Amino acid sequence: MKNLKKYLFVLLGVFLSGVMVPSMLFAEAVSVPSQTFDLGAVQGVWDQTAQTLTVQGNGKIDRNKWFQMRNTLKLTVDSISKIEFTSGVQFSDDASSFFESFKVENIVFPADIDTSNVTTMRSMFYGTRTLESPVNFRDTSNVEDMVYMFWNSKVPSVS
Repeated sequence: MKNLKKYLFVLLGVFLSGVMVPSMLFAEAVSVPSQTFDLGAVQGVWDQTAQTLTVQGNGKIDRNKWFQMRNTLKLTVDSISKIEFTSGVQFSDDASSFFESFKVENIVFPADIDTSNVTTMRSMFYGTRTLESPVNFRDTSNVEDMVYMFWNSKVPSVS
């Protein structure tokens, strides 16, 4: 009986390591169908095939709508290849945790992205361990809080 318990324990360990570990270590691609998200004055266009999100339009991103889209696409759980912002898009005044824990390799910002309105960037890129693109924001003069902005992040350069 003692040996049977040992075998069952070992068998359970083998089963759990084969089933649980990969799902925790490797994010899957986002399975949400292609669609357009209303983000206030701008739109988020999700392309399931390319696994890309394009944020386009003229004006500020509505923070609440951004987080609703983030949750719908499960961007902190599943991986995507790219997020691209087009000219004319502004972050909300509070950009804290905007990309926190995202599973994304590239975030592309236009050279003229306007961040002059942003007052907090707290934890903005916190935990972006797969992000391999640089972050370039020209005007952060009104930002009062950048605590943990790049904590536990893989961002290669900031300017």
